[in-house]
Amino acid sequence: MAEIPPYNGPGGYSNYPRFEYNQDPYGRPPGVYFDSIGRAWTLVQANLATWVLSMVIVFALYYGSIICLELFVFGGMITAGSRATALPLAIFPIAIVIGCVFQILLTGLMHMGLKQARNEQIGIGDIFSAFPQSVSVVIGMFVTSLIITVGIFLCIVPGLWLSGIFAFVPLLIADKNLTPIEALQLSYDTLKPHAWSLFALVFLSGLVGSLGGCLCGIGLLFTYPIYFVTIGISYNYFFPKERPFVFNQVPY
Repeated sequence: MAEIPPYNGPGGYSNYPRFEYNQDPYGRPPGVYFDSIGRAWTLVQANLATWVLSMVIVFALYYGSIICLELFVFGGMITAGSRATALPLAIFPIAIVIGCVFQILLTGLMHMGLKQARNEQIGIGDIFSAFPQSVSVVIGMFVTSLIITVGIFLCIVPGLWLSGIFAFVPLLIADKNLTPIEALQLSYDTLKPHAWSLFALVFLSGLVGSLGGCLCGIGLLFTYPIYFVTIGISYNYFFPKERPFVFNQVPY
């Protein structure tokens, strides 16, 4: 890496070694970088077995719960007879719980991607790492979805912009242990200048991750982790672990 010359007086360089941003990915200023997708794939390959097994567990828990719920409804409708019309209302809270648990697991996968972006050891247990903040994660995701939905109804464009603004809300809750309101505020204050580029990155990384679905769906186990690691890499540019965190202070 090219070293910048030492300091030579007012207006000169700093008096310690520095490196060009394009040669040191960890030295980049906060921002959105589309080469994060390629770097994410490299990181996923380094821990492919862990990622694949984690995806299998998450999908098995989610779709297994859905199948069990559908069998319960189907069996109930057969045995309930004339009372079968009330059964869907009875299982509605169960469906909500399943959806909430799935969102917590997805946040755990994001946090797992963040750990790998920080060169930390990852393991299967990381998919459950967001459960200590489960209430905050669920509330944060609900409020975020509500805000984005309102934006979608306002000619779609505001909703896309807001989805970029609030892309880091789940990770801010899981990583910084913030309340939902604090996470929403900090994400908004930090990402306002980067909303469109972050929306584009999230959309593109999700699209790349979804390509595995073309292989009878099995390929998702290998490609969709790219999405979670890309989010973790991008988040780490704005909120690196080594930088002291102070709430209400934009990190740059």
